[in-house]
Amino acid sequence: MRDPISSVLLRPTVLANKHLITRFKSAASNNFQVGSNISEEEDADPLPMPKINQGEVDKILQEYQDEFAPNQVRHIVSSVQGEPSKSTPSPMYPSRQQLYSSSNMKPRSTANFRVMDLTLDEIVLILIHPTTRGFLCPRSWIALSCIDKSYNRLLKDSVRLEKIDFSPISQPRWGYQEQKSICDQRVDMHSACFLYYKGDVGLLTRFMGHEYTGAHRDVDACLNRIKPHINEVDFRDIERILRTGCPHSIDYELPKASKSEMIARGNQKSLIDHMDLVVETMNKEERNSHIIPLHNYLCRFGPSCQHIPQGMNLRKGKRRLISDGSTKLHPKEIVVNEMTSIENEPRITFGETKNKVLTYLWNLRISYPNEDILCGVADIKACFRFPRYNPDMAGLFGFIIDELGHYYLSPAGVFGWKGSANSWEPFR
Repeated sequence: MRDPISSVLLRPTVLANKHLITRFKSAASNNFQVGSNISEEEDADPLPMPKINQGEVDKILQEYQDEFAPNQVRHIVSSVQGEPSKSTPSPMYPSRQQLYSSSNMKPRSTANFRVMDLTLDEIVLILIHPTTRGFLCPRSWIALSCIDKSYNRLLKDSVRLEKIDFSPISQPRWGYQEQKSICDQRVDMHSACFLYYKGDVGLLTRFMGHEYTGAHRDVDACLNRIKPHINEVDFRDIERILRTGCPHSIDYELPKASKSEMIARGNQKSLIDHMDLVVETMNKEERNSHIIPLHNYLCRFGPSCQHIPQGMNLRKGKRRLISDGSTKLHPKEIVVNEMTSIENEPRITFGETKNKVLTYLWNLRISYPNEDILCGVADIKACFRFPRYNPDMAGLFGFIIDELGHYYLSPAGVFGWKGSANSWEPFR
């Protein structure tokens, strides 16, 4: 059965359109030869339809397309109408229950973040979902698309993305290190998955799995190997981070006005002024599975999504993307470092390290007065990215870069959250 909503958006009833008929009649009259021999039998019947070659037909259809629907994804008149003779079976995607049971990171009661106010923005993804779309008549659908540009794009994209098979994003990424730019097709698949699961970032992240949830790690083997060498507190913290992610605990409802205010604020000047470096940085972060890019307008409609302003830190020839989770432009503004607490996060003991190393070297020299002592230095790149967030928290640390057209979910630790150093500390 033809989808009435798709018909309204993609195939207007143009076959009876007077403009199109007029153009065909004009082309036909130009090809009709006056004075042609017509028999009496032929004269008794309606005049035969003059022939129009295929080139003229294509030209007329293209002119109509350009004039009346230049932005349509599909051709509004030449596409095949009615039921297709052969259809490709739709892929079967795992349900919510299946994703929860199969994921290495389960939901937990101490990891909750959502927008407080229930407005149309927070429920529209449910209304336009293919399973519930029947509640909207075509007139209501068109009315939604007229609210503003974001709604218009959402409704158009929902029909287009519905036809995309996004199952490849759940497969391992071979050759990722050769990626030169973020793939538009992959962004479409991420967005299609986001819409399919009605804006649930936790289900999207669990569907992708692998590096995004740390599923590639053999947690049991790691824990068994390190247990004899570390104290019980560090062991419990490492086990919690590897099995259920960060942060330790959060249960926060963000006012809708605060979310909208942060989206309107945008990003810092340090990022906007170095957009060429930003493009390279975002490609590196995406190919390393540190972020999940979606279409930028989707942040507004995700009930567990928000925007954290971003900056670019340029120092000693290095560049680093920084999430500004602290800057407030007025007292009532809410930032991510106020939403989260580090009370139960691992204690930072890095400040004690220097004295411990010097003491160890002193005792080592006493024990081995004539031996060479070799000191090694380990520089772990992107160490804050190693601890993964609980999948339901990927939107808590998300951000928009409108210049690139993307909204980025953050399944891995970010620079700028006050708990990032704490989460890395037990591994250090």
